[in-house]
Amino acid sequence: MNICTITGKILKQPRLLRYNKKALTKIFICMPNNKRGVSFYNIKAHATGKIGMEIFDVYRKGDFVIIEGFINIKIKKITMNNKYIKIIKSIHIKINRIHPASLIFT
Repeated sequence: MNICTITGKILKQPRLLRYNKKALTKIFICMPNNKRGVSFYNIKAHATGKIGMEIFDVYRKGDFVIIEGFINIKIKKITMNNKYIKIIKSIHIKINRIHPASLIFT
């Protein structure tokens, strides 16, 4: 298991889903990148139970948060007519804890 701590900005309003009488909250987070090419990474994150309800109730689009959780990188290969086109990598995080961050830029 890969445990990580990430500071990022919430891109979209958190979505609350009900699955087998359990709360599942999904959010999209933007994290800065220090490498050339892409200036930000877009990350999909989800939380269940009390943490999921807290995220849905407290956090809104544009808030900065510190997330602790398990990171997973998913790789999807796209092919057309048996020809390799490209590989899409996406980052997914299962949230264990979330904290507010107040970042002030001057």
